[in-house]
Amino acid sequence: MLTLLILLTHCTLRRLFRLCEIGFNEVTHLYTTPSLALKLGHSLKKASMIVVNHALINGDERKEKQGKNFNKLVSDNWDIDVSCHALRTLHSNKRNNPKLLPLTSDVMLLSKYLKEKAEMCTLQLNKEEPSEEVWRELERVTLTQLLLFNRKRQGEVSKITLEDYSQLKKGSSHVLDVQFLSKIEKELVNVLWRVEIIGKRGRTVPVLITNTMKSGLDLLLEKRGLMNIRSSNPYLFPSGYGSASHLRGSDTLRNYSVKCGAKQPHLLRST
Repeated sequence: MLTLLILLTHCTLRRLFRLCEIGFNEVTHLYTTPSLALKLGHSLKKASMIVVNHALINGDERKEKQGKNFNKLVSDNWDIDVSCHALRTLHSNKRNNPKLLPLTSDVMLLSKYLKEKAEMCTLQLNKEEPSEEVWRELERVTLTQLLLFNRKRQGEVSKITLEDYSQLKKGSSHVLDVQFLSKIEKELVNVLWRVEIIGKRGRTVPVLITNTMKSGLDLLLEKRGLMNIRSSNPYLFPSGYGSASHLRGSDTLRNYSVKCGAKQPHLLRST
């Protein structure tokens, strides 16, 4: 067991030291922090396999057997003693937790604020010398507009690549089974642009883009070469100053939900 603890990752050790924060109630068998209890089980299994791997490398059959025995004990007993109670707590909390939705007035206020910001940034970029500050502002605004319009997970929209955007589509010729669409849907197909991206579990999901948003994206791409962006960055919304990563839509949405003056900005989120 001592060897096992030594080989645990820093993250696992921190979780073990916080074990008291799980808050297990021996009467109700519920947890204060059920997710932490679930994560501990996965961490212990992973740690035991680290011990087994090290034992195999060093040819230590005794420690290999100890690691495998410990892994079997966790696998056989953790679900019964811990996981089932933690999952029951999660389901109970989810059922009793009120589902608050953002006010329609706040959504409209945010949408109006983003539209005005986008128009101002577009005007400045077209008339003046390209300013990286203005370019970055338009980038953040456009990403937030896509999140708000599509109601997508922020991680999916934030990770749109340049290659994805190059496959931009519009019109009924790119839609299967058009005959099953309603009259309004057929009209929308000819008005909205569509980008297909990788969603949850590797599934292909669409992101809809209006003509105004497309104009903003095209302007961002037009001025992109003049900004401090790594040429190898594959993302449509790159993060700043030579990084190879992308913007986080959750950050931009949180920021603008406060700036627009919404009454309940904490409800304007991508989840």
